[in-house]
Amino acid sequence: MKSCPFCAKEINAVAIVCKHCGRDVSGGTSVAPAPAPPPRESSVQVSPERSAQTRPRWIIWGLGPIALLLGVWAAYRARTGREEARAPVKISLANGQADQVPNRAYEHYDFTLPERNCAITGRIVGLTGGNNDFQAFLIDDENFRNWKANQKAQVYWQTDTVRVATIDARVSGPGVFHLVISNAFSPSTPKTVTVQAEADCP
Repeated sequence: MKSCPFCAKEINAVAIVCKHCGRDVSGGTSVAPAPAPPPRESSVQVSPERSAQTRPRWIIWGLGPIALLLGVWAAYRARTGREEARAPVKISLANGQADQVPNRAYEHYDFTLPERNCAITGRIVGLTGGNNDFQAFLIDDENFRNWKANQKAQVYWQTDTVRVATIDARVSGPGVFHLVISNAFSPSTPKTVTVQAEADCP
């Protein structure tokens, strides 16, 4: 055994390099320690999802309220647009004028309704002729044509033979409809009536 001339630690007598300090103890130049191996590159790849998570959070915080405001504004515009498009519609069917209905004949007031559920209201009054009586009904255009041809027809509202009638019916559009005042049952007496009626379509 012998002592290292550089670090003074005990080493093997035949040693060429000190096992403690790595210096050459054979009388030649010292050997430098081997360099550390370079770090190995990681083979792990960052996924796009993880990369997206590294974006600054302030971007998300800033875009969130903007998106919310845009959504609220779009909903408001859609609502007001529907309300404007669905403005109530009022249609006058007859304005209270006096009309004569010949015997074995009828008078009719035709009107067109939009695609809505409409309320038909009004009043019919017999003024002259026999018992001042009449018959009245509401009917759509197809059934009106069948009724004129003496075919089976369906009506939305009708009266018996009366002197006064209050109209109160619900009719769904769209389409052409008729308010009919009939004196077809009278063989010889014409009638005079006043008709006040309107359609209210909300």
